[in-house]
Order: sequence, then C-alpha cells, then structure tokens
Amino acid sequence: MDFSAPDYDDLIKRYIDVCNRAIMLNHDRFPFKQILGAAKNAEGSKIIEVRIKEGSPDLSYAMTFDQEGLVARPHSTCTECQCDRKWGVSKSYLEDVTKNPEDYIQNPAKLDWEWMYDVSTE
Repeated sequence: MDFSAPDYDDLIKRYIDVCNRAIMLNHDRFPFKQILGAAKNAEGSKIIEVRIKEGSPDLSYAMTFDQEGLVARPHSTCTECQCDRKWGVSKSYLEDVTKNPEDYIQNPAKLDWEWMYDVSTE
C-alpha cells in the first residue's frame, strides 16, 4: 500500500498519542518516572526531526515536548527550524505501536526512546 502525506500524518498522530498515554499512565512508576522526567526536562526546548524511513524524503515531522506531552507537526510548518537532532524510524514500527497500543502503554520500555539521545539516526 502506498501511503500519502495525510496517511503519515495520521500515523504520527496515533503514535504520539500512544507515547503520551504511556507517559501519563506510567509517570509515577520506577524507573519510568526518572527516565521520562529527565527526558521531559532535557528535551523541553529541543526539536527532533522525525523522518519515516519509507516515506517521501521531503516528508518529516518536528517533535517536541510541551506542557501537554509530546507534540508533532509537519516539519514543513517550521519557519527557519533548527532541529537539535534527527530520528529515522520505520513505518512498520510505527504501525506496530499504533495497532497494539496497550502493549506499549502498559510497558513503555517497549517504546523506542532513541530520539531522546544525542545521536542522529537517519
């Protein structure tokens, strides 16, 4: 199946929803409280460019933490954006997370938090 930009937008939106639900449900549990708290503090002002590896090369997303949790928007909406890092992720991983959300919400360690680290994975 060939995905269009709206399909990828929906996929990213659903993935971010799972991540935020996992954070909310587990924010007081060890070790997630410490990991997610540190990530939120450290990443609060960071912009991570998310590129779906199978997607069009010009289609990417800018992901940040705000007071509500993770937020993603099309990278094209950033004006003079200076992303702090890049994260390449497979469509199949995003699809698995969104098709099995409770597995990831109940155990956030299964989520790929690689984007939090200071590495570029394209």
